[in-house]
Amino acid sequence: MKNALGIMTLLLVPGIGKKTVSKMLNQISSLPEDPLELHLAVNALSGSSRYECPYEEEVSFLYERAQKTLSQALSQDICVLTPLDPQFPTLLKGISDLPVILYAKGNLTILDKCCVAVVGRRKPTQYGLDMAKHIGGFLAHEGIVVVSGLAVGCDQAGHEGCLENNGETVAVLAHGLDKVYPAQNLHLAEEIVDKGGCLISEYPPGTKPLAGFFVERDRLQSGLSSGIIVIEAEAENGTMHTARFAVEQGRLVGCLKPPTDVADMQPKVATGNELLISEGKALPLTSDSDLANMLVISRERWEQLRQLSTRPHSSRKPPCRTEEKNRLLRNFPCERCMAGL
Repeated sequence: MKNALGIMTLLLVPGIGKKTVSKMLNQISSLPEDPLELHLAVNALSGSSRYECPYEEEVSFLYERAQKTLSQALSQDICVLTPLDPQFPTLLKGISDLPVILYAKGNLTILDKCCVAVVGRRKPTQYGLDMAKHIGGFLAHEGIVVVSGLAVGCDQAGHEGCLENNGETVAVLAHGLDKVYPAQNLHLAEEIVDKGGCLISEYPPGTKPLAGFFVERDRLQSGLSSGIIVIEAEAENGTMHTARFAVEQGRLVGCLKPPTDVADMQPKVATGNELLISEGKALPLTSDSDLANMLVISRERWEQLRQLSTRPHSSRKPPCRTEEKNRLLRNFPCERCMAGL
Protein backbone atom coordinates (compact mmCIF):
# COMPACT_ATOMS: atom_id res chain seq x y z
CA MET A 1 0.00 0.00 0.00
CA LYS A 2 3.06 2.22 -0.41
CA ASN A 3 2.10 5.74 -1.54
CA ALA A 4 -1.50 4.60 -2.06
CA LEU A 5 -3.03 7.58 -0.27
CA GLY A 6 -0.88 10.05 -2.16
CA ILE A 7 -1.71 8.48 -5.52
CA MET A 8 -5.42 8.27 -4.73
CA THR A 9 -5.38 11.97 -3.82
CA LEU A 10 -3.57 12.95 -7.02
CA LEU A 11 -6.05 11.04 -9.18
CA LEU A 12 -8.82 13.24 -7.74
CA VAL A 13 -7.07 16.47 -8.82
CA PRO A 14 -8.64 17.91 -12.01
CA GLY A 15 -6.27 17.50 -14.94
CA ILE A 16 -4.19 14.77 -13.32
CA GLY A 17 -4.61 11.25 -14.64
CA LYS A 18 -2.74 7.96 -14.69
CA LYS A 19 -0.08 9.17 -17.13
CA THR A 20 0.75 12.24 -15.04
CA VAL A 21 0.96 10.23 -11.83
CA SER A 22 3.14 7.64 -13.55
CA LYS A 23 5.45 10.43 -14.71
CA MET A 24 5.64 11.77 -11.16
CA LEU A 25 6.54 8.34 -9.80
CA ASN A 26 9.36 8.11 -12.35
CA GLN A 27 10.72 11.50 -11.26
CA ILE A 28 10.64 11.03 -7.51
CA SER A 29 11.30 7.94 -5.41
CA SER A 30 8.08 8.22 -3.41
CA LEU A 31 5.14 10.53 -2.84
CA PRO A 32 4.63 12.24 0.53
CA GLU A 33 1.59 11.15 2.50
CA ASP A 34 1.08 14.46 4.32
CA PRO A 35 -1.34 16.75 2.39
CA LEU A 36 0.88 19.84 2.82
CA GLU A 37 3.98 18.04 1.55
CA LEU A 38 1.90 16.48 -1.22
CA HIS A 39 0.79 19.94 -2.31
CA LEU A 40 4.40 21.11 -2.42
CA ALA A 41 5.40 18.09 -4.52
CA VAL A 42 2.55 18.67 -6.98
CA ASN A 43 3.46 22.36 -7.20
CA ALA A 44 7.11 21.54 -7.89
CA LEU A 45 6.22 19.21 -10.76
CA SER A 46 3.37 21.24 -12.28
CA GLY A 47 5.65 23.37 -14.45
CA SER A 48 6.36 20.50 -16.85
CA SER A 49 2.74 19.31 -17.04
CA ARG A 50 -0.55 20.60 -18.41
CA TYR A 51 -2.48 20.70 -15.15
CA GLU A 52 -2.81 23.74 -12.92
CA CYS A 53 -1.48 23.29 -9.42
CA PRO A 54 -4.41 23.09 -6.98
CA TYR A 55 -4.60 25.23 -3.87
CA GLU A 56 -3.42 23.76 -0.60
CA GLU A 57 -6.98 23.68 0.71
CA GLU A 58 -8.15 21.74 -2.32
CA VAL A 59 -5.41 19.13 -1.86
CA SER A 60 -6.40 18.77 1.81
CA PHE A 61 -10.05 18.26 0.83
CA LEU A 62 -9.17 15.67 -1.80
CA TYR A 63 -6.82 13.97 0.65
CA GLU A 64 -9.72 13.49 3.06
CA ARG A 65 -11.83 12.02 0.26
CA ALA A 66 -9.02 9.62 -0.57
CA GLN A 67 -8.75 8.63 3.10
CA LYS A 68 -12.44 7.74 3.17
CA THR A 69 -12.13 5.67 0.00
CA LEU A 70 -9.11 3.84 1.37
CA SER A 71 -10.90 3.09 4.64
CA GLN A 72 -13.93 1.86 2.71
CA ALA A 73 -11.75 -0.46 0.64
CA LEU A 74 -9.91 -1.90 3.62
CA SER A 75 -13.17 -2.45 5.53
CA GLN A 76 -14.34 -4.66 2.64
CA ASP A 77 -11.10 -6.70 2.57
CA ILE A 78 -9.97 -4.93 -0.60
CA CYS A 79 -6.21 -4.47 -0.82
CA VAL A 80 -4.79 -1.36 -2.46
CA LEU A 81 -1.59 -1.81 -4.47
CA THR A 82 0.72 0.62 -6.23
CA PRO A 83 3.68 -0.07 -8.56
CA LEU A 84 5.93 0.56 -5.55
CA ASP A 85 4.49 -2.45 -3.67
CA PRO A 86 6.24 -5.84 -3.94
CA GLN A 87 2.82 -7.51 -4.43
CA PHE A 88 2.08 -5.41 -7.54
CA PRO A 89 1.94 -7.75 -10.58
CA THR A 90 5.36 -7.79 -12.23
CA LEU A 91 4.07 -8.11 -15.79
CA LEU A 92 1.86 -5.02 -15.40
CA LYS A 93 4.94 -2.97 -14.57
CA GLY A 94 6.16 -3.64 -18.10
CA ILE A 95 3.20 -2.26 -20.08
CA SER A 96 3.36 1.28 -21.39
CA ASP A 97 0.14 2.44 -19.72
CA LEU A 98 0.48 0.62 -16.41
CA PRO A 99 -2.17 1.22 -13.75
CA VAL A 100 -0.84 3.46 -10.98
CA ILE A 101 -3.18 1.85 -8.48
CA LEU A 102 -4.91 -1.51 -8.21
CA TYR A 103 -7.71 -2.67 -5.95
CA ALA A 104 -7.59 -6.41 -5.31
CA LYS A 105 -9.63 -8.91 -3.34
CA GLY A 106 -8.50 -12.47 -2.73
CA ASN A 107 -5.23 -14.30 -3.22
CA LEU A 108 -2.69 -11.74 -4.46
CA THR A 109 0.09 -14.29 -4.97
CA ILE A 110 -1.48 -15.69 -8.15
CA LEU A 111 -1.04 -12.30 -9.86
CA ASP A 112 2.63 -13.16 -10.30
CA LYS A 113 2.10 -16.69 -11.58
CA CYS A 114 2.04 -17.64 -15.26
CA CYS A 115 -1.35 -16.47 -16.53
CA VAL A 116 -3.23 -16.91 -19.80
CA ALA A 117 -6.37 -14.92 -20.58
CA VAL A 118 -9.49 -16.58 -22.01
CA VAL A 119 -11.69 -14.05 -23.80
CA GLY A 120 -14.60 -13.99 -26.20
CA ARG A 121 -18.15 -12.92 -27.00
CA ARG A 122 -20.88 -12.40 -24.42
CA LYS A 123 -23.26 -14.35 -26.69
CA PRO A 124 -21.18 -17.24 -27.99
CA THR A 125 -22.40 -20.29 -29.84
CA GLN A 126 -22.84 -23.45 -27.81
CA TYR A 127 -19.60 -24.67 -29.36
CA GLY A 128 -17.80 -21.54 -28.18
CA LEU A 129 -19.27 -21.89 -24.70
CA ASP A 130 -18.20 -25.52 -24.45
CA MET A 131 -14.71 -24.75 -25.72
CA ALA A 132 -14.23 -21.83 -23.31
CA LYS A 133 -15.06 -24.13 -20.40
CA HIS A 134 -12.86 -26.91 -21.80
CA ILE A 135 -9.89 -24.56 -22.29
CA GLY A 136 -10.36 -23.11 -18.79
CA GLY A 137 -10.12 -26.64 -17.42
CA PHE A 138 -7.16 -27.52 -19.65
CA LEU A 139 -5.23 -24.49 -18.39
CA ALA A 140 -6.06 -25.38 -14.79
CA HIS A 141 -4.68 -28.91 -15.28
CA GLU A 142 -1.48 -27.35 -16.66
CA GLY A 143 -1.10 -25.11 -13.59
CA ILE A 144 -1.82 -21.94 -15.55
CA VAL A 145 -3.84 -19.15 -13.93
CA VAL A 146 -6.88 -18.23 -16.04
CA VAL A 147 -7.52 -14.51 -16.50
CA SER A 148 -10.84 -13.19 -17.77
CA GLY A 149 -13.40 -10.43 -17.24
CA LEU A 150 -16.35 -12.13 -15.44
CA ALA A 151 -18.74 -11.21 -18.27
CA VAL A 152 -21.49 -13.63 -19.27
CA GLY A 153 -20.60 -15.94 -22.12
CA CYS A 154 -16.99 -16.91 -22.85
CA ASP A 155 -15.54 -15.16 -19.79
CA GLN A 156 -17.91 -16.91 -17.41
CA ALA A 157 -17.32 -20.30 -19.03
CA GLY A 158 -13.53 -19.88 -18.86
CA HIS A 159 -13.69 -19.05 -15.15
CA GLU A 160 -16.06 -21.94 -14.44
CA GLY A 161 -14.01 -24.49 -16.38
CA CYS A 162 -10.96 -23.47 -14.38
CA LEU A 163 -12.72 -23.68 -11.01
CA GLU A 164 -14.32 -27.03 -11.82
CA ASN A 165 -10.82 -28.40 -12.32
CA ASN A 166 -9.41 -26.97 -9.08
CA GLY A 167 -7.57 -24.15 -10.83
CA GLU A 168 -6.91 -20.54 -9.90
CA THR A 169 -8.47 -17.68 -11.80
CA VAL A 170 -8.38 -13.87 -11.86
CA ALA A 171 -11.36 -11.70 -12.79
CA VAL A 172 -10.45 -8.21 -14.02
CA LEU A 173 -13.38 -5.85 -13.47
CA ALA A 174 -14.30 -2.49 -15.01
CA HIS A 175 -15.81 -1.01 -11.84
CA GLY A 176 -15.33 -0.86 -8.08
CA LEU A 177 -14.98 -4.15 -6.23
CA ASP A 178 -17.83 -3.30 -3.85
CA LYS A 179 -20.24 -4.50 -6.55
CA VAL A 180 -20.25 -7.24 -9.15
CA TYR A 181 -21.33 -6.64 -12.73
CA PRO A 182 -23.21 -8.41 -14.12
CA ALA A 183 -25.09 -9.11 -10.91
CA GLN A 184 -25.93 -12.65 -12.07
CA ASN A 185 -22.24 -13.52 -11.66
CA LEU A 186 -22.06 -12.48 -8.00
CA HIS A 187 -21.91 -16.12 -6.89
CA LEU A 188 -19.15 -16.82 -9.41
CA ALA A 189 -17.13 -13.86 -8.11
CA GLU A 190 -17.49 -15.15 -4.55
CA GLU A 191 -16.47 -18.65 -5.65
CA ILE A 192 -13.36 -17.27 -7.39
CA VAL A 193 -12.20 -15.64 -4.15
CA ASP A 194 -13.21 -18.59 -1.94
CA LYS A 195 -11.22 -21.03 -4.10
CA GLY A 196 -7.94 -19.11 -4.06
CA GLY A 197 -8.54 -16.74 -6.94
CA CYS A 198 -8.61 -12.97 -7.11
CA LEU A 199 -10.71 -10.02 -8.27
CA ILE A 200 -8.88 -6.87 -9.41
CA SER A 201 -9.78 -3.43 -10.70
CA GLU A 202 -8.09 -0.06 -11.10
CA TYR A 203 -11.27 1.70 -9.99
CA PRO A 204 -12.09 2.54 -6.36
CA PRO A 205 -15.14 1.23 -4.52
CA GLY A 206 -18.29 3.01 -5.61
CA THR A 207 -17.22 3.32 -9.25
CA LYS A 208 -19.95 2.19 -11.65
CA PRO A 209 -19.14 0.41 -14.93
CA LEU A 210 -18.88 2.74 -17.93
CA ALA A 211 -18.23 1.79 -21.55
CA GLY A 212 -14.73 3.27 -21.63
CA PHE A 213 -13.75 1.41 -18.48
CA PHE A 214 -14.21 -1.94 -20.23
CA VAL A 215 -11.66 -0.98 -22.89
CA GLU A 216 -9.21 0.10 -20.18
CA ARG A 217 -9.89 -3.18 -18.37
CA ASP A 218 -9.02 -5.13 -21.50
CA ARG A 219 -5.40 -3.91 -21.48
CA LEU A 220 -5.03 -5.32 -17.94
CA GLN A 221 -6.33 -8.74 -18.97
CA SER A 222 -3.62 -9.01 -21.60
CA GLY A 223 -1.06 -7.19 -19.45
CA LEU A 224 -1.35 -9.72 -16.63
CA SER A 225 -0.94 -12.61 -19.05
CA SER A 226 1.85 -14.07 -21.13
CA GLY A 227 -0.72 -15.06 -23.74
CA ILE A 228 -4.41 -14.80 -24.56
CA ILE A 229 -6.84 -17.24 -26.16
CA VAL A 230 -9.70 -15.83 -28.22
CA ILE A 231 -12.69 -18.18 -28.20
CA GLU A 232 -15.06 -16.35 -30.54
CA ALA A 233 -14.87 -12.72 -31.63
CA GLU A 234 -16.42 -10.71 -34.40
CA ALA A 235 -14.08 -8.35 -36.24
CA GLU A 236 -15.67 -5.36 -34.44
CA ASN A 237 -16.25 -7.15 -31.15
CA GLY A 238 -14.94 -5.73 -27.87
CA THR A 239 -12.79 -8.85 -27.48
CA MET A 240 -10.63 -7.45 -30.29
CA HIS A 241 -9.50 -4.67 -27.93
CA THR A 242 -7.88 -7.30 -25.73
CA ALA A 243 -6.29 -8.98 -28.75
CA ARG A 244 -4.84 -5.70 -30.03
CA PHE A 245 -3.50 -4.81 -26.60
CA ALA A 246 -1.92 -8.28 -26.42
CA VAL A 247 -0.12 -7.76 -29.74
CA GLU A 248 1.10 -4.31 -28.67
CA GLN A 249 2.33 -5.69 -25.34
CA GLY A 250 4.23 -8.57 -26.93
CA ARG A 251 1.90 -11.26 -25.63
CA LEU A 252 1.21 -14.50 -27.47
CA VAL A 253 -2.22 -14.70 -29.12
CA GLY A 254 -4.06 -17.90 -29.96
CA CYS A 255 -7.42 -18.04 -31.72
CA LEU A 256 -9.87 -20.90 -31.69
CA LYS A 257 -10.47 -22.08 -35.26
CA PRO A 258 -13.84 -23.84 -35.15
CA PRO A 259 -14.53 -26.75 -37.48
CA THR A 260 -16.72 -25.90 -40.46
CA ASP A 261 -19.25 -28.62 -39.67
CA VAL A 262 -20.36 -27.24 -36.30
CA ALA A 263 -24.14 -27.13 -36.62
CA ASP A 264 -24.87 -24.05 -34.51
CA MET A 265 -22.13 -21.78 -35.87
CA GLN A 266 -23.71 -18.47 -36.82
CA PRO A 267 -22.33 -16.30 -39.63
CA LYS A 268 -19.61 -13.84 -38.60
CA VAL A 269 -19.26 -15.05 -34.98
CA ALA A 270 -15.54 -15.73 -35.48
CA THR A 271 -14.56 -13.12 -38.10
CA GLY A 272 -12.23 -11.59 -35.54
CA ASN A 273 -10.49 -14.95 -35.07
CA GLU A 274 -10.09 -15.30 -38.82
CA LEU A 275 -8.73 -11.76 -39.17
CA LEU A 276 -6.08 -12.19 -36.46
CA ILE A 277 -4.93 -15.51 -37.93
CA SER A 278 -4.82 -14.20 -41.51
CA GLU A 279 -2.78 -11.16 -40.42
CA GLY A 280 -0.21 -13.42 -38.76
CA LYS A 281 -0.98 -12.03 -35.31
CA ALA A 282 -2.39 -15.22 -33.82
CA LEU A 283 -1.89 -18.97 -33.75
CA PRO A 284 -4.82 -21.07 -35.01
CA LEU A 285 -5.92 -23.49 -32.30
CA THR A 286 -7.74 -26.58 -33.55
CA SER A 287 -6.81 -29.21 -30.96
CA ASP A 288 -5.48 -29.80 -27.46
CA SER A 289 -2.11 -30.47 -29.08
CA ASP A 290 -2.09 -26.95 -30.54
CA LEU A 291 -3.08 -25.59 -27.16
CA ALA A 292 -0.32 -27.51 -25.36
CA ASN A 293 2.26 -26.19 -27.84
CA MET A 294 1.04 -22.65 -27.24
CA LEU A 295 1.43 -23.10 -23.49
CA VAL A 296 5.05 -24.16 -23.92
CA ILE A 297 5.78 -20.83 -25.61
CA SER A 298 3.58 -18.94 -23.12
CA ARG A 299 5.64 -20.20 -20.19
CA GLU A 300 8.86 -19.13 -21.90
CA ARG A 301 7.31 -15.77 -22.75
CA TRP A 302 6.26 -15.34 -19.13
CA GLU A 303 9.87 -15.71 -17.98
CA GLN A 304 11.04 -13.24 -20.63
CA LEU A 305 8.37 -10.70 -19.73
CA ARG A 306 9.18 -10.94 -16.02
CA GLN A 307 12.83 -10.12 -16.73
CA LEU A 308 11.87 -7.35 -19.16
CA SER A 309 9.42 -5.76 -16.71
CA THR A 310 12.14 -5.20 -14.11
CA ARG A 311 14.24 -3.06 -16.48
CA PRO A 312 13.84 0.69 -17.03
CA HIS A 313 11.41 1.48 -19.88
CA SER A 314 14.20 3.03 -21.96
CA SER A 315 16.09 -0.28 -22.09
CA ARG A 316 13.14 -2.44 -23.11
CA LYS A 317 12.92 -3.79 -26.64
CA PRO A 318 9.81 -5.31 -28.22
CA PRO A 319 10.06 -8.95 -29.34
CA CYS A 320 11.52 -9.44 -32.81
CA ARG A 321 8.65 -10.40 -35.14
CA THR A 322 10.86 -12.52 -37.43
CA GLU A 323 12.34 -14.51 -34.55
CA GLU A 324 8.90 -14.95 -33.04
CA LYS A 325 7.42 -16.20 -36.30
CA ASN A 326 10.22 -18.75 -36.74
CA ARG A 327 9.69 -19.92 -33.15
CA LEU A 328 5.98 -20.43 -33.76
CA LEU A 329 6.59 -22.34 -36.99
CA ARG A 330 8.88 -24.77 -35.20
CA ASN A 331 6.09 -25.60 -32.74
CA PHE A 332 3.27 -25.58 -35.29
CA PRO A 333 4.85 -27.28 -38.31
CA CYS A 334 1.71 -28.22 -40.19
CA GLU A 335 0.87 -26.50 -43.48
CA ARG A 336 -2.42 -25.19 -42.12
CA CYS A 337 -0.69 -23.29 -39.32
CA MET A 338 2.09 -22.05 -41.59
CA ALA A 339 -0.51 -20.58 -43.91
CA GLY A 340 -2.10 -18.83 -40.94
CA LEU A 341 1.21 -17.20 -40.12
